[in-house]
Amino acid sequence: ISQWNGKGNSLMVAGMVMVGAIIANKAANNLTQVTPIARLTGEFEALVVPAESPFKTAADFVAALKADPTKVPVAGGSAGGSDHILFGLIAKTVGVPATNLSYVPFAGGGEALSALLGNQVAAGISGFGEFSEQVKA
Repeated sequence: ISQWNGKGNSLMVAGMVMVGAIIANKAANNLTQVTPIARLTGEFEALVVPAESPFKTAADFVAALKADPTKVPVAGGSAGGSDHILFGLIAKTVGVPATNLSYVPFAGGGEALSALLGNQVAAGISGFGEFSEQVKA
């Protein structure tokens, strides 16, 4: 970012993963140095559990998270990405410190889905498109 500072003819295209990484990694350049001009894509994030999960409602999930967040591992995309941020926001909303969470990052939603279906994690967070076929099934 700094090499283009003050040059009005520069355009950077970035996704939520990059934005989250800038914040999570405390990058030297930050988001105050850029101006968003357009949203190019959008997808709903989803928190899902396996069909045989003990969590049947969001309240069940929250109760377990409050009781012991380390026993509720959640799979998602890369650390600092939108999936990770959403898990942190859920925790913050229900009064659980984000530092106590058990987040299992993967390179993408497909790998998170595999961990979920293999019962390696209690829940998964990703774009709805990653889970839509399993939800339909």
